Amino acid sequence: PLSGETTPLAGAKEGEVLRVAGRLRPVEAPLLAPLSKRPCAYWQVEVVISDELNYDVAMVGRHRSRLDIDRRPGGTFVIRDGQDFELVDDDGDEARVRMERATVRIDYDRSFESDSYKPPTTAMRELLNNNLRVGGRGLSAKQTIRYREGILEADERVIVRGRCRHDVAPGSGYRDMGHRIEIVATVEEGELFISDDPKLV
Repeated sequence: PLSGETTPLAGAKEGEVLRVAGRLRPVEAPLLAPLSKRPCAYWQVEVVISDELNYDVAMVGRHRSRLDIDRRPGGTFVIRDGQDFELVDDDGDEARVRMERATVRIDYDRSFESDSYKPPTTAMRELLNNNLRVGGRGLSAKQTIRYREGILEADERVIVRGRCRHDVAPGSGYRDMGHRIEIVATVEEGELFISDDPKLV
């Protein structure tokens, strides 16, 4: 969905499917990535538990409205959280990116590991205990657990594919009807696609 020619924001029409590349600009106080503690608009952590098949692992986290957890084959879990941001394209035009139903192809740029010889850090324990449970308890420190973390941060170049929606800008009166462009999930796929993969942007 992210391949193909990019679309300029200038002249974008209501309902048009856009593929826009540009720089990310936060609009809210930043989140902190759980392991590296980097400020960001979105974070995603892949957790691989080596012997997960021997345990009944439940996904219990959802302390924020957009926190999401996926369970995948091979003892792999993906935990993520994000918020809306502005995208400034190469011509300087802006759009608000609405993160609802966003699918993010993240560039994992940090890796961590814990096991019986290298116990999990406090940040690792908090991530696991807040989001995953084994038999009602946290995961064992003796398990080999691998982590990969990726973020979307301020001024990072990203690419977004979604549907154009024109919205009245906050603070605009009825008479002047100031407008802004929003990029939201498409009607067809029901998703919004985002990536910071260097091969795409």
